[in-house]
Amino acid sequence: MLPYVAPSLLAQIPFEFAPPDYWFPVLTQILNVFYALSIRGYLIFILIGFIVYATTYIDGFGKFMVAAGFFLYFVGPLVVNVFAYFATVELVT
Repeated sequence: MLPYVAPSLLAQIPFEFAPPDYWFPVLTQILNVFYALSIRGYLIFILIGFIVYATTYIDGFGKFMVAAGFFLYFVGPLVVNVFAYFATVELVT
C-alpha cells in the first residue's frame, strides 16, 4: 500500500532539467576517454589475462580477462557510440 503522500507527489508536474553550459564538453571528453580505452584498452586486459593464466593457479580469472579483452575490442566502440547518441552529444571519433 502506498503512503498517503505518494499520489500527490506522483501528480506533480516534473521540473524541467536544464544541464549547465559545461555539460556537453565534459560529457564529450568523458566519452572520448572511454572510446580510447575501448580501442586500446583491450590489449591491457588480454596481456594481463595471459600473464595471470601463465603464472598462477587462477586460470579462470586469466581466461575471464582474455575474454573481457576480446569483448571490449569488438563491442566497446559500439557501446560508447550508443551512449553518445543517447546523451545527445556528437559521436566520438
